[in-house]
Amino acid sequence: MEALKQENEALKRRLVKTRKALEDTFEHLSASNKNKKNVEKAIIKQLMVTRSILKKTRTFDEPLDN
Repeated sequence: MEALKQENEALKRRLVKTRKALEDTFEHLSASNKNKKNVEKAIIKQLMVTRSILKKTRTFDEPLDN
């Protein structure tokens, strides 16, 4: 009976440790995903600025005698 109690306690400690590891992993993944989305937004914003600049330079390069 004592062996079962010890095994049960060991399993409980293992479960707590595993849950903590899962929670830490989830928090890390959430932070990484948030960072990834912010980087994507910054890239998209920069692409829009670049596109706008390219459009403006293209219109300046067109000949005036149409």
